[in-house]
Amino acid sequence: AWAVAYNGRVIRTIDGSDWTTLPTPAGVSSLYDVAAVDANHAWVAGSESVSGHGQPRLWYTADAGANWNLVLSIPVDDQGMSDVIATSSTDVWALAYGQVYHSTDGTTFNPSGTNQGTLAGLSVSGSRVAAGSAFGQAYVTTNGGTSWNLRASTERSQALGTAWSPNGDLWMSGMLGTIQKSTDSGVTWTTIANPHEKTSFGRIASPANNQLVVTAPTRTVLATSDGGTNWSVWRQTPTAINRSSIDGVDSSRLWSVGGSGSITTSTDGGTSWTAQTSPTTNALHKVVAVSKTTAIAVGAAGTIVRTEDSGATWSVVTSGTSVRLRTLDARTNPTTGQTTALAGGDGGTLLVSTNAGKSWAAVASGVTEPITAVGVWDASNWIYGTATTYLTRTTSNAGSTWTTRAPGATKGITDIVTMPGTTVAYVLWDDNVARTPDLGATWTSSELPGSGTIFDIDAASAGASDVVWAVGYSGHVLRGESNGNDWTTLTTPTSATQYNGVVALGPDEAVLAGDMDHTAYTTQTNTIADYSGTQWGSSSAMFGVCLRSAAGATNTWPTTGTCPMSDGTYWRALPIDASVGAAKVGDLAAPGSTTANFRFGVFMPSAQAPGDYRAPVAFEVVAPSA
Repeated sequence: AWAVAYNGRVIRTIDGSDWTTLPTPAGVSSLYDVAAVDANHAWVAGSESVSGHGQPRLWYTADAGANWNLVLSIPVDDQGMSDVIATSSTDVWALAYGQVYHSTDGTTFNPSGTNQGTLAGLSVSGSRVAAGSAFGQAYVTTNGGTSWNLRASTERSQALGTAWSPNGDLWMSGMLGTIQKSTDSGVTWTTIANPHEKTSFGRIASPANNQLVVTAPTRTVLATSDGGTNWSVWRQTPTAINRSSIDGVDSSRLWSVGGSGSITTSTDGGTSWTAQTSPTTNALHKVVAVSKTTAIAVGAAGTIVRTEDSGATWSVVTSGTSVRLRTLDARTNPTTGQTTALAGGDGGTLLVSTNAGKSWAAVASGVTEPITAVGVWDASNWIYGTATTYLTRTTSNAGSTWTTRAPGATKGITDIVTMPGTTVAYVLWDDNVARTPDLGATWTSSELPGSGTIFDIDAASAGASDVVWAVGYSGHVLRGESNGNDWTTLTTPTSATQYNGVVALGPDEAVLAGDMDHTAYTTQTNTIADYSGTQWGSSSAMFGVCLRSAAGATNTWPTTGTCPMSDGTYWRALPIDASVGAAKVGDLAAPGSTTANFRFGVFMPSAQAPGDYRAPVAFEVVAPSA
């Protein structure tokens, strides 16, 4: 057995127990793959640094690694030789970015097919060769490279791995847990929904008919022996879940869901997380927080789970479908209190709930491809996107009729976010964001910086414009100001392979969730600290509130019409410090209504650093009060 490491290391064993470190090929900067046909003959694929840029290289040894010869050198900057497969000492295939190479003598390589710009996951079985491509496509030859075809599937995410079964079936894996099977060399495809993961799958193998093993960069391996009906999952770190989605109404209650039905919650803005008892082991793909106490999540095999006690208990809700539900959104009418939720999934499945997820009904979507993103403005205005770039909206009739709108997408729609109380929405595909100000009638789009595929967006109102957050593959995190037109790439403190979800707690605050249990919190400005105590004083914290009046109320807090600019009994902490306990503002003598008038203030300690400070304020009314 042979193995290579990213840092250029090559090792070899003849008994599976004792490994020998071999000489490193001259010029190696990184190695990505190895192929060997016996104890002496092997090829290693990687890159060499040329003027600070990595270029694709392939090295060969005929003497068990004692000496290495450079047999393929591609003068393309910032790329590497990602794959090499040897079926004999003379028949060798290699993949460098978007080009397949073939050798019939083991040392002389020529391009096979045309350059596709992006390919990954080479596989070879006799005269059949395949590699995954962008837009969920496979680059396939069935005659040893004489002719090639680009085969498209209904999954539009980047394909990262391919594998041929002994019977000729072609399997393909990719981003966001995509697994597909073709029995006709890629002409038609069937999506295989695994119940455990949404993480992106890289390498894939099919050692026997109907058997499949897929691996993820998150040290996760899934295997099936019956074509995907049943799966087993293995993680190197069993407790390190892969988080698929995150949401919350504010920093005091966040939820994250992910692989194997995992549900966790945070009450401190994502600093710490607590596992909650999940009623399912199916993968949960999307979670939406309706309030601090109510949340809904959807996932594999038509799974919908719901809580209305802050997650103390979660229950399975009947969905009426067994297909994978990929996406979810909800909006509450502030006047009526009615919450409309929309869920979408495979086969054009679209479900609606008018009672915050307690019950669901099917809605005719008019499409058969997977619905990958949904958005809800209100009870009758909705929007959805599919894996094949369609964007469709319903206006004022709750799904009775649909109109296709073109935001300019060239790939499948990944996410949609609607802005509360507006007709604005943002739509994401690959590394582009489009904005509509008018319920999807018109669109303007902008391209995101960098080269990473983006999976999830969220937005927060910032006065006259919105701030949009975006996260994705390779740990990419972006922040867009001016309605998502002015983008900045942010540095994150964790090494997550990918971030799958982001929740915007405000224009300057966000919490991220990703693979291998990674979460991260960021604030882009100074936040005014919450006052700790019952009154203002010499504390370094600054934010307080004063009750000016509350007509007809028996006040626990004293009232004054002016709220004087000095410390005293009129000013209170906001929020009340947890160590002090909650403080009742006031009571009415009998059921009724009143208007409470507040004034907010900042108590500036003399040592406070100068700068710009912001403080989000949230109101919560509880009635009746015990």
